[in-house]
Amino acid sequence: NVVYDKEAFLITVANASEALVIEALLQSYGISVLRKYKGAGDYLQISMGATVFGIDLYVSSQSLEAAKEILDTMDKSGVEVEKKDLEKEGTGDYPSELTKKRSRRILIIALIFIPGFLLIVFSLIYELSKLGTFK
Repeated sequence: NVVYDKEAFLITVANASEALVIEALLQSYGISVLRKYKGAGDYLQISMGATVFGIDLYVSSQSLEAAKEILDTMDKSGVEVEKKDLEKEGTGDYPSELTKKRSRRILIIALIFIPGFLLIVFSLIYELSKLGTFK
């Protein structure tokens, strides 16, 4: 007789590398981990190799306390882990470092693509004006 358990939120990490480290650690203790990407994070992970939205890690509700203790031990050993408070679950609160990284990436993308887009638009207008479309 198989007994299924609900997943319980454990932590939000910034990227797949952090998720892999925590997953490997927990799996070495026999705790299975489930990843849930935020927003279009799973698509970005596949297409770009990274996500800017963060990754939520879940464990079974029966393993939650043990997983938290393992991560607390990991924190004390000098490895940085940002924990998301369970009360903030679902409010859209992201760790501040993740928000800063996302803002930087958006700024870089905007600085690259907006001038290129404007160049295309102005070139199109110029060519159309030479053809006599705009008078």
